Amino acid sequence: MHSAIDNVQEFQRRRKQTWAAAKPWLLLLAVSVGVGLAVGNVTNQSSQKEWAFFLLAFILFFASVVRLVFIVRALYRCPACGEVPMSGWANIGPHSFGAERGVDLNPVQCSRCGAKLK
Repeated sequence: MHSAIDNVQEFQRRRKQTWAAAKPWLLLLAVSVGVGLAVGNVTNQSSQKEWAFFLLAFILFFASVVRLVFIVRALYRCPACGEVPMSGWANIGPHSFGAERGVDLNPVQCSRCGAKLK
């Protein structure tokens, strides 16, 4: 059984490892968005070169997102229960209403088991 201090140290180590693994993919994601915006709005009258750059940007964007999801799901886990720490929030506004969930980027405790992580 891990102590609370061991859990905190292990989670912070995993957090750093996740960030290090994600950095190149975040850069590729930003580049793909930049290329997509630079190419602009492709239409039927666009050249093959514009279509090729747009397709390349889309493929790079999709690959980056998929890889980032795999990195988070593989590395960013609570050392006590092995689950990805999640957080929830409510959206209330003129165009939205509901509850959302997402990965908690720097949690104080695990949302699943309550283990101290910070």
